[in-house]
Amino acid sequence: MPGIFRKDWIPHAKAYFTAEKLDVLNKIHSSLFTAIHKHRKQIYDDTSIMKFFLEHDVDKQKFKKTYVSDEIDTKIKQAYVMGQRYKITGVPAIIVNGKYMVSGSTAGSFENVTKVIDMLIEKERGD
Repeated sequence: MPGIFRKDWIPHAKAYFTAEKLDVLNKIHSSLFTAIHKHRKQIYDDTSIMKFFLEHDVDKQKFKKTYVSDEIDTKIKQAYVMGQRYKITGVPAIIVNGKYMVSGSTAGSFENVTKVIDMLIEKERGD
């Protein structure tokens, strides 16, 4: 689930949920991440996100209908509430069994994240 800490993160979260709903998440997600973070493309608003989806062969009408749907708005609200409830302030952050929030800072480093997650999973399973 995408993290939403500020309002300017909402378009990216909507893009994620839209791609998920349209069953193109595997095709879109890593490409969008790479375009923004590696190639420094300015994909930060509804118009540029729609253009990106269209460049990846997503039907314009399906995109528009889904992107502004009540279902996507509900998911955005849920993601925001979860972020507030778990006090998430950065990404990546992983919630284990609805109880523990693990991030690079809570684990001591990004290298320790998987170790801490594995430990918490074992604890929750009672292993």
